[in-house]
Amino acid sequence: MKYRQSFLYENQSVTSAMRLVIEPWGELYVIKPGDSVEVVAWANEPDLTFEIHQDVSKLKIFWSGETVEIFRDGQLVEQSPQ
Repeated sequence: MKYRQSFLYENQSVTSAMRLVIEPWGELYVIKPGDSVEVVAWANEPDLTFEIHQDVSKLKIFWSGETVEIFRDGQLVEQSPQ
């Protein structure tokens, strides 16, 4: 059975993009000022949790499950070029 966990993130800056990095894979997504995304993670275990670190320009999300997907307005977001 697959377990799903998710949270919403809104970049409340009016001028700066936020880099969202999914670890341990190093996947990079750029969240434009004012944009919101849903971070959806999948795992085979029910009790896994996110670990989140934020600084001025970067949000690092650590996940020990199988996959993480990022959605904007219900659409899957592609990774940004490194």
